[in-house]
Amino acid sequence: MDDHDKEIVDINKTNSWNFIDILLIGIGIVVVFLLGFFILGVITSSNGNSLTQGFQPTVFASLWLTALETIALGGSVYLIGLVRKGFHWREMGFKPTTINWLLASVGISLLGIPVSGLIALIIFLAFNIPMDNPQLDFLLPKDFSWLSGLGMLLLGGIFVPFAEELFFRGVLYTWFRKHWNIWPSAFLSALIFGVAHGDLVVGSVAFILGIILALVYEYSHSLWNAFMIHAVNNSARIILLYILLALGLVAGK
Repeated sequence: MDDHDKEIVDINKTNSWNFIDILLIGIGIVVVFLLGFFILGVITSSNGNSLTQGFQPTVFASLWLTALETIALGGSVYLIGLVRKGFHWREMGFKPTTINWLLASVGISLLGIPVSGLIALIIFLAFNIPMDNPQLDFLLPKDFSWLSGLGMLLLGGIFVPFAEELFFRGVLYTWFRKHWNIWPSAFLSALIFGVAHGDLVVGSVAFILGIILALVYEYSHSLWNAFMIHAVNNSARIILLYILLALGLVAGK
């Protein structure tokens, strides 16, 4: 047995997710989302406001829903997973990494931006989909301000990637990995990750990214590297969009 196999065995012994854990965490995520949607509806209706302006979400709705994803995924894994089972963050995969892996992670994330753009273009052309950014209305609502843009950068560029890595790689991929080899586990966890994005183009890009993140986690033994790739990728996209907005190359809503 080589060092890599020993590492996987150690992870399976300490981070022993089972079907009940996955089910409870999944229920927790759904409950938090439903509760968050309900609270959002109560707040907006009590103020006489709307969640949308035309077909576009308001800034408040965009920020709320982004924060809600972080709370639903991260909170459910933390309370139902870590606290309930007595796990430590290290056992979740957040182990110290190396400078080489951190540098490689930054390189992978930057390389992934044009590659994912190419994948999106291929899907647009293959399915004859209008070439509009499906996330543009969410990132640039009509009442957009630079302060709200900073909030979206922090939430979408840092907090959401952390919560998604915690669940999709730290929990879901690790659970699959206990039962199957690397590629089926990476494929299934990435497929669920892509479907969760709810859009063909965005979901397809997320699927490819999910496979890469699972493989990086597998071979680096640290979820920090997957988080680094995810965070740099998301942040770079958001920053690029706002730079284009500032230069007048993208129209604000």
